[in-house]
Amino acid sequence: MVDRSRQDQQETKLRPGAEKQLSRRGFIKATGGTLAATTLAGPTALAIAEEGEAMGQGGITGFFKALFGVCETAKLSPELWSREGDTVRVKADQIPQLAADGGAVYLAGQGLDVPLLVLRRSEGNYLAVSNRCTHMARKLDPVPGKEVLRCCSVSHSSFDHEGKVTGGPAKGPLTVYPAALEKGQLVVRLKT
Repeated sequence: MVDRSRQDQQETKLRPGAEKQLSRRGFIKATGGTLAATTLAGPTALAIAEEGEAMGQGGITGFFKALFGVCETAKLSPELWSREGDTVRVKADQIPQLAADGGAVYLAGQGLDVPLLVLRRSEGNYLAVSNRCTHMARKLDPVPGKEVLRCCSVSHSSFDHEGKVTGGPAKGPLTVYPAALEKGQLVVRLKT
């Protein structure tokens, strides 16, 4: 039996007066993983980049954001919301993201079992949903100009504003919570 690592070492030795040469086997080892990854990921990356550009989400930058699950929606500071039992109160009038239709923030911590995505749909009309995709538990972002929530992962599962799956590999609907303005605060009832 031939010791391949020793053979590879011998094939890559310097020859007098020549630069370091790489054997065919060494070249394949050195580039094979990269080539395979590029071949397999290339079409996926290109498709996601093209979809991201079509939706105004930054092409190849959008691909890497999706790869790492980075969302555009900001986490709301704990000073701007509170939880009292099964009720969450959000100081909506102090949150610039909720001043315009389509604006959104997410809430996490303070004893919430699942993060919440809070979205302003229209004047005085808000949506609160579980901010966890039912496919791989990634966060969600609203799609600008559409009544669609989209997972921030590469698979991009999508949901309508009623929480129903409209695309992608999501396994089930999102939980939608009743939300209404009361005396300048957005009140979300965690019991559905």
